[in-house]
Amino acid sequence: MLARRFAFLSVVLAMVSTADAQIVQLKVTSIKTVGCENGSCRRVSESVTGSGTLVAVGDEYKPGKSLVLSAGHLFRGDVTEVLCFGKNARLIAHEDTNDSDLSLVEVDHEYPQSSAILEDADIVGSKATIVGWGGETSRGAAAMSGIVETSRRIATRVELGDSGGPVLARGGVCGVLSSRGMWEQRPCCYFTPLPNIRRFVERHRCGPFVYRSRVRIVSNDIAPPPPADDPAPRPVDKPPRPITPT
Repeated sequence: MLARRFAFLSVVLAMVSTADAQIVQLKVTSIKTVGCENGSCRRVSESVTGSGTLVAVGDEYKPGKSLVLSAGHLFRGDVTEVLCFGKNARLIAHEDTNDSDLSLVEVDHEYPQSSAILEDADIVGSKATIVGWGGETSRGAAAMSGIVETSRRIATRVELGDSGGPVLARGGVCGVLSSRGMWEQRPCCYFTPLPNIRRFVERHRCGPFVYRSRVRIVSNDIAPPPPADDPAPRPVDKPPRPITPT
């Protein structure tokens, strides 16, 4: 019975995504000021994990490099190290406001494929999918779908570590996950919408890299698992196979 339920869940997850998105996991280490009392503060090193979308790779951006779109709040404090699946990366730009929770990260690795950011999309009232590496790393990237209730809120549950993952609809990226919460006693999550993403990307002169293609064709195949020593981002047209990044 349990096996049949798992098989049914796998089929459901295979149907929730309509885009060929490439999702990576980021680990950010920074120095933060905490515990300020009586004029005395402590400086501590803290690491957080989040998700991101490959929006340009190789010759689309720079040979041997990849460009990741993620959330800005992952980079609070004085950042000392950024890793993408264990590979060195650096922060190019970030914004951490109520209107724009975004970042661009350059990775010292050329991944094989990137995702498209939509030119425009009115997705309120339609179904969208969020993909992220939250929860246990061994489960791989997971897809969660729900109805887009406002220009910034989706009725679905997400996990810690999913922040920065893409909101997918109509064949491409149309939002970036910012936070989770509750609305009228129901789980929901909040995201930075497409117009803000486009302004952010263009403000930091990355538009020519990102907007070379509007929509990509969806693949119906599950990508083979990556080598253990070089995990790759998972396409999410079908449920990703669990891998353990090194």
